[in-house]
Amino acid sequence: MKFNSELSKIITPVVVDNSHYFVNALFQKKFGSPPPKGGNHLIGFYKNEQGHYLPVTYICLTPYKGAMLVGGAMTDGTVIKQMTEEQKTIISETGGIYLNLLKYAFKHFSNQCDAFFGYVNDKRALEVDLAAGFKETNYQYLVVNFHKSISPWKKRRLFKIINKLGPF
Repeated sequence: MKFNSELSKIITPVVVDNSHYFVNALFQKKFGSPPPKGGNHLIGFYKNEQGHYLPVTYICLTPYKGAMLVGGAMTDGTVIKQMTEEQKTIISETGGIYLNLLKYAFKHFSNQCDAFFGYVNDKRALEVDLAAGFKETNYQYLVVNFHKSISPWKKRRLFKIINKLGPF
């Protein structure tokens, strides 16, 4: 799976089975709970000057009734602060780590679902989600990326099912 070539000099995307080992403290800090146990965990790792790989951005992608729920996204600002100005410039010029990880996720998991859904009530996160390929819906906070052609009936069914979940 291809990742943005300029950004790949700084960030390595990795899908892991158990994100707890990598993002527990940050997830606790941001959401007040441990990261989800189920689902697919996509982490962008940054290799610092000491050669250590640090998790900098995280996304959880959970399969649900033919859809993939995208949630728990976060970026660790303390890791960003460790980067050089040149690295920060590359990240900025490529649209950011989260944007590129979302695009990567859409390609990597495209054969595992009919659509990607996100639940977002943060203005900045919504901007990034839309730039990555999500579209706003008629449902408050719900965004979708229908990356393949599916019937109108199936779309309506997915909207109804996913909207009933509330925040995820």
